[in-house]
Order: sequence, then C-alpha cells, then structure tokens
Amino acid sequence: ACFARHLISLLVFCRRRLRRLVPPAILTLVLVLAAAPAWMGPEAQARLGADAVGSLFYFVNWRFVQAEYGYALIFAGPSLLQHYWSLAIEGQFYLVLPLLLMVSLRAKRPLRVFTASVILLIVAGVATSLVLGSDPEGYDRVYYGTDTRAPEFLVGVLLALGLWSRRGKPEPQPHLLRDLAGWIGLAALFVAFAWVPLRGDLLYQGGFAAFALVSALVIAACVGGCS
Repeated sequence: ACFARHLISLLVFCRRRLRRLVPPAILTLVLVLAAAPAWMGPEAQARLGADAVGSLFYFVNWRFVQAEYGYALIFAGPSLLQHYWSLAIEGQFYLVLPLLLMVSLRAKRPLRVFTASVILLIVAGVATSLVLGSDPEGYDRVYYGTDTRAPEFLVGVLLALGLWSRRGKPEPQPHLLRDLAGWIGLAALFVAFAWVPLRGDLLYQGGFAAFALVSALVIAACVGGCS
C-alpha cells in the first residue's frame, strides 16, 4: 500500500511537470518549424526536423553531443532549437530521480540509501567529466551529456535534503560560519563569471559541479538567514 501511494504521488508529480513544461515547449516547436522555411535550406530543415523530434521527446541533448553540432556551431550556425538541450536534461532528471527515490523508499533506511545514491551519482558524474574533459575533443560530450551535468541537479537535491532534515529545529548560534561561507561562495561565483574561460579545462573537469556546490552554499546561507 505504501509503495502504491508513492507511485500515485510520482504520477501526480509527472503530470504537474508535463502541464507546466509541455504546452509552451510544443508551441515553440510549432512556431519554429513553421517559420524555418523562410530562411533555411532543405538540408538545414531536415536537421531541424530531427532536432524537433529530439526536443519533443527530451533527448535532444544527446544529438548535440555529435561532432556535427559542436560548440563552435553555437556561434556559426546553431540549431534553432539549441536551447532545448537543458530542458531535455531537466526532463530526464524529473523521470529518473523520483524512480530512484521510490526504490530507496523500499529500503530499511530510505533516507540514508537515497542520500548515498545521490552522492554516488555525483561522484560518478564528476569522474566521467574528469576523464572526458581531459581532452578538448570531449568538451561537447561533457557540456551536453546527462550524466556529466547531473551533479549540478544532484547538489541541489543534497541541499534540499539538508534543509528538509533541519525543518522545525532551532538554528545553531552564532551564524558566523554559515554567513561567511555564503559570502565566500558569492565572491567565488563572481570570480568564476569574470575569469573562468568557457572552453578551459577547469570548467569541463568538475567545474560545473563545483559551481553548483558554491551556488548551494550561497542558497543555504540565504535560506538560513531568512529563517
């Protein structure tokens, strides 16, 4: 009965996400495909059609991993649906994470199992980035891959778990350490925006996950300061 209840909750969760994401996504696809013949040739239209299918079914990020797309194409002749890559990863995340949570709920210590699973996935994603990002030829794979970008979402999951576990508990005094971490994190974000190159090794060898971790510190400080 407990498992069935969580399954129903998962279906409700998916329905809500579909209602929020799918209508504007489909409308954009229709408008882009309708307008594309005005300035695109047959070959580009064919590629755009395949991009539209990938966007509709939330796997277009794996199309952009292919060499024919490449990072340089963003500035030379990007797909009109290039921005759907992040939406695709988000959709995949919405599908996989609740399933992982449901599996964890069947364990004796579901919170520990779920948290450990999230940490292992973060480590696996960063390790994959370290391997692939060691060669500039792998930058596109790191940039668009679901596994290599998943740590950014999963760091947010850990933050949510930490905040949830402290619900109703009094905040420890003083808040100096928390606030200091938040300010340091905020400064690190500004430094990253200003000086970290978009095509440098640092960003593709764990940099995305590090940026998410620093962002989580800032959010934790802000949330704690407002509680």
